[in-house]
Amino acid sequence: MSAYEHILHNDGSCYKGEVQDGLKHGKGRYEWSDGSVYQGEWKFNKMHGVGILQRNDGTHYEGQWHEDFKHGIGTMRFANGDVYKGSWQNGLMHGQGKMFFSDGSKYEGSFANGRKHGIGKHIFASGRIWVGKFHDGKQHTRIEQINCSKDYLSQDTAPAFSSNV
Repeated sequence: MSAYEHILHNDGSCYKGEVQDGLKHGKGRYEWSDGSVYQGEWKFNKMHGVGILQRNDGTHYEGQWHEDFKHGIGTMRFANGDVYKGSWQNGLMHGQGKMFFSDGSKYEGSFANGRKHGIGKHIFASGRIWVGKFHDGKQHTRIEQINCSKDYLSQDTAPAFSSNV
């Protein structure tokens, strides 16, 4: 059986939400002393289920968690303005996803261990499209290269974020 508690820690962090046997368990909100906030589901003191993490450096993640790791489907806005939407495994981009870069370019394809890896398409801000195989974050084998107008780039945009953390 879960109870609702407000717990203030000595380091200035606090938790408001459901607890079970003295552990964060169920839905709750944790605020670190540095201003970072996680709001979502917990399982035995770990972020687990669906939640939103807003870090004090400007990074923002909305999606699935597994034992304190981003894991499943989620969207991350990085402090530099880049946005990733896709699959996560053990805290890293892994599987199929889309990366929207702050310079206007974007990548759609496979990721492994946090890097572009496998078949993918990189559309540069100039309109040039590179389709091929990526290895450990780098272009490896080109399948095709296409040049097109910048208008093509506006067809797919970075996802919007909720601000309810």
